[in-house]
Amino acid sequence: MKKTRLLSVSFPAAGYGSVETNRKKMVDCLEKAGAYRPDFVCFTEVALELGTPKDSESWQGEPIPGPTTEALGSVARKYHTHVSQSKESVIVDMCGRRLAWQGYQEPLVAQGALLPFAFADVNTDCKAYHLDFNQEKLGDIEAKYGPGVRFLILRPEATFVMESLMEEVSVEDIELEALWTYYDRARKMKVRFSHLFTSI
Repeated sequence: MKKTRLLSVSFPAAGYGSVETNRKKMVDCLEKAGAYRPDFVCFTEVALELGTPKDSESWQGEPIPGPTTEALGSVARKYHTHVSQSKESVIVDMCGRRLAWQGYQEPLVAQGALLPFAFADVNTDCKAYHLDFNQEKLGDIEAKYGPGVRFLILRPEATFVMESLMEEVSVEDIELEALWTYYDRARKMKVRFSHLFTSI
């Protein structure tokens, strides 16, 4: 089990009128969010562009690293946190470097009269898998670990998320083929079989 605190920041739908002002408000929010001791702070994907004209070049985005990641990275270092922002939900570390983009979930919070924050402590010791080649192993895993693991089966996608609730055992210790490994293998098989059929 690995507890991670996620904090979501809401912006008003009209934004604050310009990229520069939006950036300043994002930095201000991140400063205030530090009191919550978050591991990740998530801004709405268009927080930087809200309130700018639809034909503005600001909707093209910024380079990464760029002015916004530099400004947010400075505050993130101060509070030892990470930030998710921009159209691609980029995860930026404390040095302003891009670690990853596109998250598993996108926490949302409505704008309120109080601080526009919502936070949750979630277990990030989890992983996504496909049922193919894994389904017959789930019973053995449950028999071995009992309530130490939790499964969320997603239908009709035929995928599932396995979560470790144990301090001493991570999902990485349980040998199953991960979802993206399965997809990579399936793509290679498709290419191989398509060559086979075109050569017949």
